[in-house]
Amino acid sequence: MKLRNKFWLVLIGVIVVGLIAGKLAGIYQLYTLPSTSMEPAIHIDQLIIATNLKKTKRNDIVLFNRTENEAFENDPNGETYVFCSRLIAKGGDTVTIKNGYAYVNGQLADDTTKLKFGYTLLTKDYQTLLTLLQIEEASSRVSNDFSSFMDTSHANLSYEEYAKAKNLIPLQRTLVDFQNPLTSVYKGTNWTMHNFGPYVVPPNFLFVMGDNRDLSYDSRLHGPIPVKDCKGVMITKF
Repeated sequence: MKLRNKFWLVLIGVIVVGLIAGKLAGIYQLYTLPSTSMEPAIHIDQLIIATNLKKTKRNDIVLFNRTENEAFENDPNGETYVFCSRLIAKGGDTVTIKNGYAYVNGQLADDTTKLKFGYTLLTKDYQTLLTLLQIEEASSRVSNDFSSFMDTSHANLSYEEYAKAKNLIPLQRTLVDFQNPLTSVYKGTNWTMHNFGPYVVPPNFLFVMGDNRDLSYDSRLHGPIPVKDCKGVMITKF
């Protein structure tokens, strides 16, 4: 009986050590996404698991380090930030964005039914839209994706949400299309968030974009990310 107890203690110890070593080595990584930047693929606060054992390919959801946060600020202590976006293109690829859709080497790279875009609607229909989509007024989703003003309101909707509401509520697609001289990479261009390029991704860099195209601070604003800063590829979510 004592020998059997010792065996289980050793086995548990080996498993715990293996899990710790695997996490430190990046074999598996656990994160939660604090924003809606990757919706509808990943919801806010959803747990994702990534690994550095999988080779990256286009349309993978990747995790990467960046020295700037969403406000284009560096951490005073030199810490890096971990972000999550979809891999659109690699070094040598030509990226063009037209009305929010990404094209790589002249070919549409997006599954357009799995993206999220902004729409305007009359404020008198705002509550009706929330009720139709079964969204609580006080939810974190509302604070991220919905805003109500005097006469006109705004909503970031998935393809399915738009299809569900469009015949009942007048919705107008909007493009939050401010110019982005915010990164030195694109200075001197008149490119915007939704109409961008053509841009040739440099060797050993990755061009990433969020699925929630109006609410993602990605390569359109911060520039491409070095391959060395890619931490891993998402393999599952909960």
